[in-house]
Amino acid sequence: MTRTLYLHIGSHKTGTTSVQSFLADNKVQLAARGYAYPVGSNSLNLGGGLGGLSDTGKERHASGPIGPRGRLAVQTIIAADAPTVIASSEGFSYVFEKAKVDMFGKLLRRRFDTIKIITYLRRQDQFAISHHQEGANPQTKPASKLHGHRPTALPSTSAMQQKYLDYATRIGMWGDVFGDENVIVRVYDRATLKAGDSVADFLDLVHLGDMDVGAQPEKNASMGFTRAKVGHILNDVISQQDLKAAILTRLPDEGKFQPCRADARAFV
Repeated sequence: MTRTLYLHIGSHKTGTTSVQSFLADNKVQLAARGYAYPVGSNSLNLGGGLGGLSDTGKERHASGPIGPRGRLAVQTIIAADAPTVIASSEGFSYVFEKAKVDMFGKLLRRRFDTIKIITYLRRQDQFAISHHQEGANPQTKPASKLHGHRPTALPSTSAMQQKYLDYATRIGMWGDVFGDENVIVRVYDRATLKAGDSVADFLDLVHLGDMDVGAQPEKNASMGFTRAKVGHILNDVISQQDLKAAILTRLPDEGKFQPCRADARAFV
């Protein structure tokens, strides 16, 4: 049986949760068409922690460059029994070393004849604003490791953040390993997405464009001005998630936390 893999590697804040939710909710319909959508323990995607934010020296020594979480993700993908497999995790966006991509390629090619890498990219300032706000949530988020907790619309810069935002290098590694012709890059902009919708656009890429998307509720929406600003301050000084959540729920959630145009331009 000839097998095809569509590996969706993010990026964050580009409608990925909506895409993943649709695929997870429609696994029966996908199976009827010869598609499988394998997920991890969260029942939504392959899980996070596949890249540089969670790998420790012990993990590297124990199981090679991609660590145990990466190997588990690969095993989950390979175990999917269908001619076409769609796998998704924004965790792949945290892969900053070519050795990791090489290992993913080596393992996946053993079971798939065709592998397509799909990534959506958002203008760097727009991504940073939205992802930084995600780090204001009471729960510990990888976004906070990337951006910190400065209570401003745009985050502080860091070496790791710059690796993430260097799209040419980060996505270029996947092209080097899987072939540039097998990397599908889409700009996350409603003006260019099919029907202005991330789910409809993604389905079109994997040849499922005739599926009925329907009305998609907004997923993983950003906080309002006050909650985002206070959330960053709380995350910087308080560790108890329940206490932080209780405070935030009592604050107004309105208004947008946006930088001035000059600051956004300077960030880019």
